[in-house]
Amino acid sequence: MPRKLTSREYDALVQRLERMADGIAKHKAEPDFPPRLKEDERRTARQQLEELRLTYENFMRQAERAYDAYSEHFTKCEADLSKDSDSLKGFYGKTSPMLADFGTTVQARPVGRAKKAPENNKP
Repeated sequence: MPRKLTSREYDALVQRLERMADGIAKHKAEPDFPPRLKEDERRTARQQLEELRLTYENFMRQAERAYDAYSEHFTKCEADLSKDSDSLKGFYGKTSPMLADFGTTVQARPVGRAKKAPENNKP
């Protein structure tokens, strides 16, 4: 099953990226400020994170709808085949070997009791 994105993790990371970008903007003019810290990179990272999350969530909704459609059709196919099998059994009989041609299970012929020999008429 696909992983669900938690809002708590996402919200925390978005806030950290935003605070980092704000801090860089506020202090970037200080002497010897680390050159690797770039405000626009953090804001871009936040925007990409938001876009990727939306893309993921859209695909998840599409996947759920596709699964629902698949599941519904699967159930319909099973029901239709069951009706087909019943029709064939009604047409050919439940023990007919012809049923195997349709992939339908043939019921074994019941083993009957031995017939009693007719009793002689007693005078």
